[in-house]
Amino acid sequence: MEKNEVIIDVGSEGEGLTLYGLRTSEGWVFSRQVIAQTSKVSDDSWNRHAKRPVKTWSAALHLLDEYPWQHFYPLSVHPDFSAMVYEAVAARFKADVERNPRRLADWTKMCVVHRKND
Repeated sequence: MEKNEVIIDVGSEGEGLTLYGLRTSEGWVFSRQVIAQTSKVSDDSWNRHAKRPVKTWSAALHLLDEYPWQHFYPLSVHPDFSAMVYEAVAARFKADVERNPRRLADWTKMCVVHRKND
């Protein structure tokens, strides 16, 4: 049985966003999961939102772009995608008027670490 792999995992205060990838004979299939803490206090105080799978990298980025993911703290990046992730983050920071140089540095470090381990 094939297993989902984490492509990008990011976090922010009370939120998490993960892009998963599944290797298939036809290429990668991507899906997104969002975990957000709700303001109500209960046993179900965390909401999980998933999106339908997509088959292209562009569509996968579109799933992420529903959130300001480049401003979240990078927790992990799949080594096979580190260059593409960094390219996507850099493009978003270039177009972003609210740039956070420290966060870009976090992404740079995360993606470079994976490229060095190849």
